[in-house]
Amino acid sequence: YSFCTLLVREVTKMDVSYRDRRHTEPVARTRYLSDGWGMPEKHDSMPNLTDIMMHFAGESLDDSKEEEEQTLLGSPIRESHLNSNSETYFTMLKAIIGSGVLFLPRAFSDGGILFSTIFENIIAFITGYCIILVINSRGDSRFSYAELGEEAYGAPCKLLVQFALISFQLGLVVSYFIFVSDTVINLIRDFFECSSWSMALGPATVIPIICLIQIPVACLRNLKQLAIFTKIANACIVVGIVLIVITCFKTTLNTTPTVTIFNPPTAALFVGTSVLSFEGVALMIPIKESMRNPEDFNKVLVYSVSSVCVLYTTIGLLGALAFGSSVQQNILLSIGAKGPISHIVSVLYSIAILCSLPLQAFPAYRAVEKAMGIPSGKQSTAAKWTKNCVRTSILIALATAAVRMHAYLHYIVAVIGGVSGVTISFTLPAFINSRLRGDQPLIDGFLIITGVALSILVTSTAVYDWMTSMPPAPPVCIP
Repeated sequence: YSFCTLLVREVTKMDVSYRDRRHTEPVARTRYLSDGWGMPEKHDSMPNLTDIMMHFAGESLDDSKEEEEQTLLGSPIRESHLNSNSETYFTMLKAIIGSGVLFLPRAFSDGGILFSTIFENIIAFITGYCIILVINSRGDSRFSYAELGEEAYGAPCKLLVQFALISFQLGLVVSYFIFVSDTVINLIRDFFECSSWSMALGPATVIPIICLIQIPVACLRNLKQLAIFTKIANACIVVGIVLIVITCFKTTLNTTPTVTIFNPPTAALFVGTSVLSFEGVALMIPIKESMRNPEDFNKVLVYSVSSVCVLYTTIGLLGALAFGSSVQQNILLSIGAKGPISHIVSVLYSIAILCSLPLQAFPAYRAVEKAMGIPSGKQSTAAKWTKNCVRTSILIALATAAVRMHAYLHYIVAVIGGVSGVTISFTLPAFINSRLRGDQPLIDGFLIITGVALSILVTSTAVYDWMTSMPPAPPVCIP
């Protein structure tokens, strides 16, 4: 409640730049596909998460426009087909909450429960504040996140934004591969009571199978074809989170694990994991564009980030209190032997991550294809198969990295959060705002210094612990 009140107070002080549509547009407001922001192709439905992802970081990724007739250009999308405030709230929740929540119990154990609780709220506050900086810097323009960087500091800043965004997405995909493989292996060993063949099963076998499943999906040209997978993922995540909270709460009542208030040697790892868990920062620009009342964006953002903060703190604390210092890098591995409910949670979350993986990888596919200058496949079969080969190669490369680094997921998550997450969420918004608006030099300077310092601290700590950590112990299975 205190966090929410503070953020509302700060947001209301900010000079929010937006076009007041109540006075500048007619009652039957419309937006047109010709301006690049026509979300749904079928005008009888609200923009959903796949529509939002097609405008990742404010830049259109709609590959289908290159391979289909653009007969919809200029078609109006009326106000009734845009998202209301409540729909936007849930869209934000779906955009932010991902697999990162499952790494938080280990992160809370690394940082100490008091330190982690305090800093989780601080990180949520700064994340919400910096999202508003990006929106305000954009003003009435149609600039994407990368174009804002170019407008502020030229091509080098645009490349920096693109690198941070794409490396963040690629890192998430690697973590998804590892997460699903570890969960599936754990389930198989529990189900078959630690038989010899199940103990021999490892990531080198499971991850390639996951990759083979994902390759046909990677060749899809339109994210709308993944809408059903998004709905399945959302349902699985909701049920999974509820069951995780119940299981951890029951375990907390029956155990007395050793926990620390503050753990300085590994506290930086918590920061990286916490920043990574706020996955949907790059989607906030298209989310605002999909709103019926975009002037309410800040208010809705406050409520959604506050809700996520409460959820993350609850799961992190319960997981750390339930399993103490022995909590696994993936909380599902810690609760895996707690009965059929825990197995259901593992299955649901594995399905959710498998369904979410194509969405997370899609921006990287499109970025590489644009960088390579691959033409439209509408009239060229060779170009179409070139795109298929590029996407398959990216997926195989990420799967290979996941096989090589599967035992170090904890450190991978912290490095991604430190290198890309902090840069996207803290440093770049203040950096861009300082040039385009320049209305709060002290705050911008503080955020830039803090972001750079956190990136260096988190990354160096994670890499050092990674390099000096003991080789992973052989798997232990209790029938």
